[in-house]
Amino acid sequence: MSHHTRSTVDIPSAALRDTLISGAITAATSAAMLAACGKVSEGSAAGPLNGPSQWLWGEQEAYRRRFTVRNTVVGYAIHQFAATMWAGLHEVAFARERRSTSVGGHLAAAAATTAVSSVVDYHLTPRRLRPGFKKHLGQRVSSSRGRRLWPRRVAIAATKGGRRPKRSEAVKFRLAR
Repeated sequence: MSHHTRSTVDIPSAALRDTLISGAITAATSAAMLAACGKVSEGSAAGPLNGPSQWLWGEQEAYRRRFTVRNTVVGYAIHQFAATMWAGLHEVAFARERRSTSVGGHLAAAAATTAVSSVVDYHLTPRRLRPGFKKHLGQRVSSSRGRRLWPRRVAIAATKGGRRPKRSEAVKFRLAR
């Protein structure tokens, strides 16, 4: 008779749900922003979304501008994976802040996650495993504009999973932007 010991990680269902929701919202909104910037800067909405496909197919594939399943769909899937991973790390690191009642608390936590993700994605990660957006949008657009908007997307996604901000907080948030 053999006894097997199973080791399981107890992930609260609310944290998993919030991670999946935040990751999906963040990936979709950033993909829309990347596509819009790509359309304006090079006439190709698919180009920037092809960037992450270099993880599987090599750097030369990240330069493709046309929509293809091989590059665009795979690139978006990798982008979704990365956004969900960062959302999960954000959920774990800032579990207490999730109960915060202020939009400012959500923004500060999201800004911290953004800063860490930027350092990791663009400075610590091997070149082939970087997002690849710069190949279509350049350094200034892909790093600054996208990263500046990311904390807002994360904060919005975080408040969707929890309580809605009070009207006075929403007004302060809009005025602070």
